[in-house]
Amino acid sequence: MAAVLDGLHPDTAVRLEAGQDCICRNCPNRGTKCPNAAVYDSRVLALCGLRTGQVLPWGQLQEAVRRRIVRTGRLASVCGDCEWADLCRAKSYRMTGV
Repeated sequence: MAAVLDGLHPDTAVRLEAGQDCICRNCPNRGTKCPNAAVYDSRVLALCGLRTGQVLPWGQLQEAVRRRIVRTGRLASVCGDCEWADLCRAKSYRMTGV
């Protein structure tokens, strides 16, 4: 995840998907049909008012996540049951600037 985040800049165009993507690359469950990737992504999209297939600047996605999920305390409702949740919570400042 860190390598992907390091390559993103506020104006980098990102295509929104719900499912396994480059962030999932090093997950030990990659290659299996991971039900969580699509569920977590769909929750983020819904809470941020976005849709699958939409393309927008990384900075705009960051702001939407910061404003509608992190600052409102909804991170646990998105992916709190994930085995990586503690790591992501500790590192969420990298993605959201919080």
